[in-house]
Amino acid sequence: MSVTASRIREAALSRFASKGYDAASLAEIAADVGIKKPSIYAHFSGKEALFASLLELSVQEEVAFAENRMFEEKSAGRALKSYLEATPQRYGKSPHLRFWLRAAYLPPTGLLPEVTNSVLFYGAQLQRIVDELLTRLEAENRLKMDRHTLGAAYIGILRGLHANLLYQGPADTGKMFEAMWLVFEQAAFLDDDH
Repeated sequence: MSVTASRIREAALSRFASKGYDAASLAEIAADVGIKKPSIYAHFSGKEALFASLLELSVQEEVAFAENRMFEEKSAGRALKSYLEATPQRYGKSPHLRFWLRAAYLPPTGLLPEVTNSVLFYGAQLQRIVDELLTRLEAENRLKMDRHTLGAAYIGILRGLHANLLYQGPADTGKMFEAMWLVFEQAAFLDDDH
């Protein structure tokens, strides 16, 4: 990918993450890069193609972040909590997460199949990571419930956190997260090593 194409994607990521697909214009993106709007077409066939390229990139970034964050912890229980705790801070710092959440919850109509496929891929990857951690806890006889039930509950907490971040911002997630984690923790784990 050329330097200009990379700069276009960076500018588009910032615009789509902050304004959404419909409100971001190619003219603004071109101005951010310091090029004229027709120059974008030398690299991307249009706004949808540019958005789709960012969709794939952002999903890869978010899956990689989840894997790195969760697998760096030795305790599987702490890894599950650590990822959820890191998500609000990441939302404030990462245009990839902000873009991804806008795309997943407010998908552009013309790109619904692409977004749906990305959401399904992301969900499957997160489920795989969470299942691996819960399988470890299950093998150590540290779970109070079936790991499949706990995995579904964990993903539900993450989705609630994502929706709250998108619609209310990171400042309003603390109490909600603490309450959800307390309920999950008491339902899930047999000991305090989490």
